[in-house]
Amino acid sequence: FAQHTPLTTQYLFNRLLIDPAYAGSRDALTATISYRRQWVGFEGAPTTQILSIHSPVNATNLGLGMIVYNDRIGVSRETGVMTDYAYRMRLGGGKLALGLGAGLKVMQADWTQVRTTVAGDAEFASDSRGVISPNFSAGAYYSDKRFFAGLSLPFFLSQRYNAETGTWATLNDAHQYQPMLTGGMLVDVDRDLKLKPSVLLRKSGGD
Repeated sequence: FAQHTPLTTQYLFNRLLIDPAYAGSRDALTATISYRRQWVGFEGAPTTQILSIHSPVNATNLGLGMIVYNDRIGVSRETGVMTDYAYRMRLGGGKLALGLGAGLKVMQADWTQVRTTVAGDAEFASDSRGVISPNFSAGAYYSDKRFFAGLSLPFFLSQRYNAETGTWATLNDAHQYQPMLTGGMLVDVDRDLKLKPSVLLRKSGGD
C-alpha cells in the first residue's frame, strides 16, 4: 500500500514524463535520454532509464510524443511505453495544450530473491510472471516566452499484486491518483545569464 509512481528529480529537462500535453511544445523534433541511479552502492537501489521523443505535426495543431522506460527497485521491475497526443491552441501571448496519453507496461517481481525471516514463506516461494497492463494519462500545459504551467495526471491506473493467486490486479482507484502541478518562469539576471526557477507539487495517493 506504500507504492507510488517513479520520482523524476530532473523533470524540468523532460516535462513529457509528467504531462502528455507537453508533446510538441518545443516546436521541433526533440529527443531525450536519461539514466538515474539512486543510492549507489545499496543492493536493490532504484534505477531508471528513459528515452523520450516528441514533435509538432507540420501544418496542424497536433503534437505527438512517445516515452520508453525501464524502472527497477529491489526485486521489482517495470518496463513500458507511453504514446502522447496533444492539441495546441493560441491563448493570449502563448499556447495552451490539452493532452492525452496511452500505453502498456510489463511488471514482474523476483520474490524468490527476497531474504525472509521465516523459512519457506509461501508468499515468496515463486516469482511473479511478467504481466502486461494498460495505463492512461491526461494533462494541460500553457507556455509563453517567459512562463509555463501544467496540470497533469501521469497515471490513471494502479496495480496490486495478489500473492495467493500470483497475479496482478489493475485498479482505477481515484484515491490512488497522484495529480501534479508544475510551473516556472524565465528570469533575466543580465545579458549573458538567465535563471529558470520552477516548482512541482504532487499529491500522493491514498487516504
